[in-house]
Amino acid sequence: MENKRVLLCPNCGSTEVKRDNSNLAAIRFGAPIWMKCQACGFKSPAFLEVKPEEVEKIREEIKNAIKEEQDLNQ
Repeated sequence: MENKRVLLCPNCGSTEVKRDNSNLAAIRFGAPIWMKCQACGFKSPAFLEVKPEEVEKIREEIKNAIKEEQDLNQ
């Protein structure tokens, strides 16, 4: 049984997440490896790691949380 996981952006729900190599000097000295969402530009050393079949459900939860936050800020 395979435990394949995908990285999911907690900001927009995209799976287009790549390693951010913009600071190679820091990486060489042991700094955490940061990832970057190619869809929205969000950067972090921690992204959601989910099963492929959970992606749509979690995307919907992210969209709902963003909408709730926007509603509260109006």
